[in-house]
Amino acid sequence: MKFTGPGKYLESVFFISADTGFIAGSNSANQGIVMRTTDGGVTWISFPIGLERGLVSVHFPGHHTGYAVGNAGIIKTLDAGLTWNLLPGMTGLYSSVFFTDDSTGYVTTISGNIFRTEDGGITWTEQSTPSCNYLNTLYFPDANTGYAAGDNGAILNIKNGTTSVDEKSVQTGPRVTVYPNPSDGKVTVEIKRGQTDRMDISIFDLQGRQLFHKAFLSNTANLDLGLVAKGLYLLKVQTRQGFEYQKIVLR
Repeated sequence: MKFTGPGKYLESVFFISADTGFIAGSNSANQGIVMRTTDGGVTWISFPIGLERGLVSVHFPGHHTGYAVGNAGIIKTLDAGLTWNLLPGMTGLYSSVFFTDDSTGYVTTISGNIFRTEDGGITWTEQSTPSCNYLNTLYFPDANTGYAAGDNGAILNIKNGTTSVDEKSVQTGPRVTVYPNPSDGKVTVEIKRGQTDRMDISIFDLQGRQLFHKAFLSNTANLDLGLVAKGLYLLKVQTRQGFEYQKIVLR
């Protein structure tokens, strides 16, 4: 097996036939790439797609139309992966994608959001979900029933292609409380379940840029984010037991 191209971090694979398949990932510069095989994986060719950040998930509902997502947004092909275009208006940190047909599909985010489109990605509607966990994977056995799974045992059941999403979680990582939220910049982060001798806290904007990082040697941390601009951010708490994301609003 061999491939032509600079693939380094390969995250997701999808085959549309016994011979033709795709891999999404990033190169050594962490730029997004899509690789294609037409001989059952014997050889792979990497296609440049012009993304500055990597891809983590790829899916084809048919032989010509496909979608891939990652840290730079959502891209789409209409010619079986030869060319790809970034869908406008959907920048963010996406973690998985699945389409039930060429037009209807779903994407998940690292902060527990699910978005649905019925027009091939032109417009998207956010689904109602209580999850704040990183959603890793998404699958629909039929057009009306879907499942998403993620960190800390999060399992989401999507029914009838609507906004009805029920979460069934088995918490395995740190149980984090962030307050007050929204906040004027003074924030307390507390692990409510389990003990830890260290927690690392990071703040990211919705484009994936890290704005803050600090380690704390206790279950409680007091943050001063007064120099961070007002807006919506992702707060990540890492301990020896795992990690958890929370949404935080600075006002």
